[in-house]
Amino acid sequence: MNDMHILAAVDFDDDIEALASAVAHWAKGGASKITVVGIAPQLNLSIASNKNAARIRRAQAALIDDLKQRLATLAAQLHIDAEIELLSGRVADQIIKAAVLHNVDLVVKAADRRANEPSPLFGAVEKKLIRKCPVPVWIVRPETPAPPRSLVVAVDKPEVKGETDELAASLLDNAVAFALRFGVKKVKLLHICSVVGASFLSSPRSGWSPEEVEEYVEEWRWQAQDWFDQFQAKAAQHYRQTGLEFSQRLIIGDARKELAPAAKDLDADILFIGSANRSGVPGLLIGNTAESVIDRVECSVYVVKPKGFISIISPAVEGYGA
Repeated sequence: MNDMHILAAVDFDDDIEALASAVAHWAKGGASKITVVGIAPQLNLSIASNKNAARIRRAQAALIDDLKQRLATLAAQLHIDAEIELLSGRVADQIIKAAVLHNVDLVVKAADRRANEPSPLFGAVEKKLIRKCPVPVWIVRPETPAPPRSLVVAVDKPEVKGETDELAASLLDNAVAFALRFGVKKVKLLHICSVVGASFLSSPRSGWSPEEVEEYVEEWRWQAQDWFDQFQAKAAQHYRQTGLEFSQRLIIGDARKELAPAAKDLDADILFIGSANRSGVPGLLIGNTAESVIDRVECSVYVVKPKGFISIISPAVEGYGA
């Protein structure tokens, strides 16, 4: 992880202090190549009358000037050498294109909103990055301690028995490398198991007694616990030379409801989670369900894609930076 290339992305309303702190602490962990991109949204001149066109052009110029100042502030706070690039266009698209074109290993961006604001915690840009960026994305919350000290990794049980879960393995690789870089001693594993059919079986229509439902749920719990124990043991064995300690938390319930409170209860500074089109926690990061979960998480989030993930956003040079 010492030779990683990271992309620090600056939007026009991001928290520069949070981003600078995260990137600076990252750089202290070892040599990394850092590229900073600032993206000014492209205002729409096509809907403007002749009277308003000049005003919109002035507003666009002001946006770019403001972004230049923010980039200068970030560069001054980093105290490290970094390549700086100024772009304009759809923010998330430009970040993804930059990540592909610069062949980066990680995208770091500050969240648009703070936890105590009534609006969603993560804006449209962050959600698009989470869904479509092909490399890991670290969304930094201003409230998160710098550097993060408590790591929680949400892992999912494979749908097919005996299946090798490459996404879970990639999640652990990223979390362990992060822990070693920041001197974290413990990695907390979280598995949320949704019991299929539990809500129907608990209703009068099923004809099941409460005792039968409880027995059914306990069978799911036992199977989930057995898999989770094996997963933790394999993780401890695989990373035994790192000296890291692995703990676990198993929750039976709906991940859409349980993920955010579980992360808070585990005192997570950063939540590692996978994004893939499948059931369980990783599958939540596709579509509206993902957004409802992410909006309730109060810590920073580190999202990992499965191996071979290809973004639908073209990395072609045309359209980049404009």
